[in-house]
Amino acid sequence: MRNNRLYRDDLDSVAGYINGICSGEPLKRIIEDAPINPEDFRSPANGFDSTVAAVDGSNAMILESGSFSVVALRAVSVAFRGGERLFTKTTPLRLPRISKLHTHEEYLNLYKECFKKEPKNLIYDEPSRAASVFRDTLEYWTAKETVKELRRGDCLMLDGSLKTSHATHHPVISDIVEDCKETGIYLVSVSKRTSLTWNGFPLDITLNAVASEFRIKAPWYIEVPEEIIDQKQKDEWQNGRSYIIKLHPASEIVLRAEIPKNLTDEYTDKALSACAEYSGDGRIPGYPYPLMEAHRECCITQEITDIIRQDVIGRIDENGIDRTRYNQLFGDLHDEFARY
Repeated sequence: MRNNRLYRDDLDSVAGYINGICSGEPLKRIIEDAPINPEDFRSPANGFDSTVAAVDGSNAMILESGSFSVVALRAVSVAFRGGERLFTKTTPLRLPRISKLHTHEEYLNLYKECFKKEPKNLIYDEPSRAASVFRDTLEYWTAKETVKELRRGDCLMLDGSLKTSHATHHPVISDIVEDCKETGIYLVSVSKRTSLTWNGFPLDITLNAVASEFRIKAPWYIEVPEEIIDQKQKDEWQNGRSYIIKLHPASEIVLRAEIPKNLTDEYTDKALSACAEYSGDGRIPGYPYPLMEAHRECCITQEITDIIRQDVIGRIDENGIDRTRYNQLFGDLHDEFARY
């Protein structure tokens, strides 16, 4: 493999691109030409005394055949105040079937169960994409229910973006935004990665380098100037303003946050001060630990996946279905290939 010229050429190309992103000189030229000043970076206010809640969801493939799949999904909300955990609430594990025959009905039932109305659009995506839409539905329902547990001045953190990726979720996230506005709850979404670039350089790395050049110490945040990013952001399904944030001086983690549109600078500062206040956990400093705890609680691990799969097999056995038929449906020849 390593003696193949095409393989080595591709290695050189990949390594050269990564070196270019990380190299000091091109990045320095971008910084020098940047329409950004030190005062564009802001430090969030110290402390956040109210409750901070976080929501996350998880999905995993349980069974997969050529004609249909079974996925597991669940969502979790956790809340903290003064560093103490107030509650952890977990939805039951759900097992929707995904196929051309079942997906529409399964999604219709879950959506109606969560939001008491039918979605205007249904799912036409392939299984892994459809599974994410199912998961997001449960996650948004959990967020709406969590808002009911919070009071004015509290903060709700969502994992990911305020931009929806499926038409049926746009009215739901809009409702969450409005519910938070009406009740005086600070809403912020946090993404571990961003696809945004600036002159081809990852935006988070570039703005972090700019902050270092200006000797700005974390925690800091900066609103993403629309004029510097390479991608043109569509307003459709876009519910927030984007920020690049660095929350802890002892961490190199740089995140993307979104705050609902058309709100005050004071609102933004309070929401991001909640993120900074809860980013000092020694396990992963620089990342809001309510979101980390929500992820840990909801994650459908391989162990859980195996348990669910065994439960399904147990029910099949109870119904007297021949195991041979099961293997015909869900057996994977790649497992057999791997034996040889």
